[in-house]
Amino acid sequence: MALYILDDPGLSVQLPAKTRTEIGALRALNRHRIPTRPVGLADIDTLAEDPQAVLLLPQLHAAPETVIRRCEQQAIPVIVLHTPGSSFPALHFSSVCGHAHSDADALLRYCAAAGRQRLALFAFNAVSAVDRSRAQAIADRAATLQPEDLFAAVDSFETSFARFYPHRQQYYAIHFANDYAAIAFIEAMQAADPTYLAGRFLIGAADTLLSRLYHTTVTTITYYRRDLLRGVATVYRTLLRDRGSVVSLQYQLPAAIAVRQSTQHFPLPPEAAPLPGSGGSTRLRFPEQGFFYEQDPVLGRIMATEDQLCAMDRTELQILLHFLQGDTNRHTAEALYISDQALLYHTRRMFRRAGVTDKQTFIRFFARYVSPAHLAAYLHTHACAGT
Repeated sequence: MALYILDDPGLSVQLPAKTRTEIGALRALNRHRIPTRPVGLADIDTLAEDPQAVLLLPQLHAAPETVIRRCEQQAIPVIVLHTPGSSFPALHFSSVCGHAHSDADALLRYCAAAGRQRLALFAFNAVSAVDRSRAQAIADRAATLQPEDLFAAVDSFETSFARFYPHRQQYYAIHFANDYAAIAFIEAMQAADPTYLAGRFLIGAADTLLSRLYHTTVTTITYYRRDLLRGVATVYRTLLRDRGSVVSLQYQLPAAIAVRQSTQHFPLPPEAAPLPGSGGSTRLRFPEQGFFYEQDPVLGRIMATEDQLCAMDRTELQILLHFLQGDTNRHTAEALYISDQALLYHTRRMFRRAGVTDKQTFIRFFARYVSPAHLAAYLHTHACAGT
């Protein structure tokens, strides 16, 4: 009997830093009478030998869909984090993820409490069922939102920004499909009209590592880790207890907002604060085409930076901090109490992953999106938290 967590070095997708921390916390459920074990892709079929096995996937696109189908054939329940089962009706799996209407309520209450009533939705992607659902949930709740307030992802980030720019003065709050689009927007607006950002509310989603490390930290819609752990434990126990009578479950996480600089650290309203207006009935019109974020030259560069950061262990993040601060190799090694050979080993790995061959190019790669002060604060906070 165990909750088997997919952990395979052959997976091509780098898990977000937040998800990796969650997996570490899930493994600690061993101390709470939920046994957990790692399992690789090659060993999925062996789970059939355990009549009480449940497989957990950190996220759906981190594993082939064939994994879920193989488990379905062998009556092995699957739990997927951060992906609603309704988005993939042909696959049978339970999910623990956020809820679009809960996110919408939290967003609208926050904007209303700050007096930022006119809202734009930016870079929501027609090719993403999750993006479409989240955007429509906001339209269902917001009495004033109109179809023209949706600046969907079309062709490229630059195209979307060009569509928004002439209308920018109409909006005092912009909600982005993800943190990457929020960062790209801040960078583009600082170049085009830096005064515009003062007093505006810019709110991302997903609580990426870059949302905490960028030069302007990004307020983002997320959830609490404790709620995710409770959700996984609840779904796991229910699947064990009702294995023969339950096909799948969807555990929806209540929304939380991580408040940062992009909303001027404006405090959250009380949870009981009413929703503004009486709700909307606007049907958003998405364009027929969208684009894949990772293939966009602007968003792809930001996503690549996030992937590189997520691939770094604590020592490598500390090395990055020293490099961004202009420290020499010798000073960096001495400050971290590691040998010159150990520093060389880490820097070679970091350079190889970033696709660079020298220190100055490496520094330029990260300096665009990583604030040394924010990285130092992140390392300090996580050292105090023991993570």
